[in-house]
Amino acid sequence: MNIQEELRINKKQPVYGFAGTDIGNFYKALIEDCKSHGWTIEQNIYFLMDQAYSYGIIQGKRDERARKKATLISAISSEPSGEMNGTTNEEYRECIGRLLSMISDNRLLKRIYCFVNSLFVKGGACNE
Repeated sequence: MNIQEELRINKKQPVYGFAGTDIGNFYKALIEDCKSHGWTIEQNIYFLMDQAYSYGIIQGKRDERARKKATLISAISSEPSGEMNGTTNEEYRECIGRLLSMISDNRLLKRIYCFVNSLFVKGGACNE
């Protein structure tokens, strides 16, 4: 790990965790937990930084999954609500064609198949 490079990148990242925000409340809860065990912040700064870093990784993954899900839904439906009621067969074919052009592996193909199947068949959702 190149620490200088990590510090340079970190200086360009947005700042989160101000008091009163969800992230700020999370940090405060971590500090209170340490205090309840009789530890000071200085004794556990590495632990607290590790927890904050792990939280950031988890949030990044959640954001990425939400972004991918929104991209997939927007590829399926041109309606802002995400519902396809009233869509013509031609529009369905066009959406399915766009989905098929996005396929990169069999797992994604199964997800698309399950979603499309659930649109046409009552109770047709797949179990993964």
